Amino acid sequence: MPQTERLRKIEATLSDLLLLLAEELVRGRPQTARLTEPDGPAAHDYARSRAVFTAKLAAGEAKLLEQVAGGTKEMGLASFELSEVERRYPELGARLILKLQTLTRTSSAVRRQDALNLELTTRSRPRLTGRQRALTGPPAAYTRRGAIQELPALSTALRVV
Repeated sequence: MPQTERLRKIEATLSDLLLLLAEELVRGRPQTARLTEPDGPAAHDYARSRAVFTAKLAAGEAKLLEQVAGGTKEMGLASFELSEVERRYPELGARLILKLQTLTRTSSAVRRQDALNLELTTRSRPRLTGRQRALTGPPAAYTRRGAIQELPALSTALRVV
C-alpha cells in the first residue's frame, strides 16, 4: 500500500472518531438538563447509548493505532511523529495535524461535559432521595432486614367509644 494511501486511511479514521465524539457531545447536552429531574427511563436510555458510543470509540481508537503502527513501519520511521510526516508529505501532514487538534478539542469538551454530568448527578441524588423519602415515608411494619418492628402507639385527637 502506498504511504499516502495509508495516511489517507489514518485521516479517514480520525474523521470517523471526530464525528463520533461530536455526536456524543450533541447527544450528551440534553442529558445534562435531564439530570436535575427524576427521569429514570431517559437516564437508562442514555446509559445504553453511551455504552454503544464507548464501544465504537474503543474500536476506532484500536483501528487508528493499527493504522499508525503500519504507517510507521511502511515509512521506515522509529515513531509516528506528525512533524516528520508533515515534512515528508506537507499537505497530508498538515491535514492530519489539524484533524488531531480538532479531535483533541472535541474530546476535551466531551470530558468536561461528563464531569459536569457527574457533578449534577452527585448533587441531585440526595435531593431525589429526600423527595422519595418524603413521599413514601419510613417502612411501617418491617425493618430493612425484614424483621418485625414495634410500631409506635397511635394517638388521635378523637376518642373512639
